[in-house]
Amino acid sequence: MHRGYAYVYFDVRGTGFSQGHRDHDFAQDEVQDFKEIMDYIASQSWSNGQFGSLGFSYEGIVSEMLVALDN
Repeated sequence: MHRGYAYVYFDVRGTGFSQGHRDHDFAQDEVQDFKEIMDYIASQSWSNGQFGSLGFSYEGIVSEMLVALDN
């Protein structure tokens, strides 16, 4: 059954397969990256612009940071 959800996973800059340099956890550049990713997702034809986020440990804190972004 089609549920209408898309799952998007990404690496933080300078980790995993991503490019870039990472100065420290939760750096301002990193937070800005999250906004750019959300804007990109929202602009896709398959997106209705609504988001959910979840995680444990670092990913959980990042989920909380997404709420603080000015969208």
